Order: sequence, then C-alpha cells, then structure tokens
Amino acid sequence: MPTVDATYTVTGTDLNGCENTAVTSVTVNALPSIMATTNNTLLCTGETATLSVMGANTYTWSTTENTSDIVVSPTVQTTYTVDGTDANGCSNTTTITQDVSLCTGVATLSNNDALNSLSKSKQWFIYN
Repeated sequence: MPTVDATYTVTGTDLNGCENTAVTSVTVNALPSIMATTNNTLLCTGETATLSVMGANTYTWSTTENTSDIVVSPTVQTTYTVDGTDANGCSNTTTITQDVSLCTGVATLSNNDALNSLSKSKQWFIYN
C-alpha cells in the first residue's frame, strides 16, 4: 500500500506477441486531524460538560452518538473516544478524558446576613 501518491504501469503480452499497457494512479489522502475539547475540565459529581470535536465531516463517539457535540455527566473520570471521517472517507480517532471530583467540603453560604457581613470586609475565605 503506497504512503504517497503513485502511478503504476503494467504491460501484458499474449501468446501472439501482442502487447497492451495499462496505467493507473493512486492518490493517498491525509488522515483527518481530529481534536476533541471539553467546556469544563473538572466536573463536580452531578454536573455536565459538553464535549466537542472538529476536524472531520462525520463523527461517532464511544457513547454511540453521531454528532460533533455531546453532553456527558460522568460520576468518575471517564475517557471518551471519537472517530471522525472526512469527505474522502478517511477516518481517524482521538480520545478525551473528562475529570470528575466529588467536590466535598465546598461551603454554601445561604444566610444573607452572613454574606452582607463578609462583603463589607471584602475578605472571603473558604476552608475544606
């Protein structure tokens, strides 16, 4: 299998000495350069992220979805695979890992008085 464009020639001779030649060219297309990204590199458990891919015409994710953007909500770090196919029928694969944290120890302030008091001092501290 050629790795660059090539032209092949074959000549055949029959029992009567008659010759004929055939020429064919093979074009080698580059593989599509597939790049996947996430809109949120670190999720807390229960949050969602949109994974996006570019570089080809059609896509198939390991989730079986066939679109350039998918929404995921993993509960643990998960690696997703996506295959992309370009207009020439050439395909390539990439992976993207979505990180997930339990996000324990994050304080939620719900008392307006506490918020007003903190905002006056302009000092915010969050301790885990």
